[in-house]
Amino acid sequence: MATHISTIISELAAMPVQAYGATVTVRSGTGLHNTLEAADVPCRIISPLNATSQRTKRVTPGAGRVMTTEWTIEDICYLRFVGEGLGLADIAAVYVEYMNSYIECSRQLGNQIYAIDLLQQRTQVVQYPASSERTYHAVISTCTFTDIVQ
Repeated sequence: MATHISTIISELAAMPVQAYGATVTVRSGTGLHNTLEAADVPCRIISPLNATSQRTKRVTPGAGRVMTTEWTIEDICYLRFVGEGLGLADIAAVYVEYMNSYIECSRQLGNQIYAIDLLQQRTQVVQYPASSERTYHAVISTCTFTDIVQ
């Protein structure tokens, strides 16, 4: 009996989410950069360090035992630098394109070892790295999964 968090993160990263008409690059682990340059965006960052376990519970259906763990994972997409483009009117269409694509791709997630329970998305201006004064238009997708550990 072991958790399937690595599988969940891998399948989340494999989603072909679109922005600007192309699949967004995913960075994690050793592929993370200290900073993002213009050529690096748009990009998604899924860090296992952001994965948190909300609760673990044991269920006894019939003669067997099943444990489930609820995981919350943040998937952050940095779309572009704040100073680029024509402002909100220019980036709004990209926000909508990305968020719709993410929702469509997330429908494919889930199998007999895990299920996606909740997907929340928000748009935000984010600094990367933190306190760097380098700000980006971003979409933060927070996914909650039930990991079925048998």
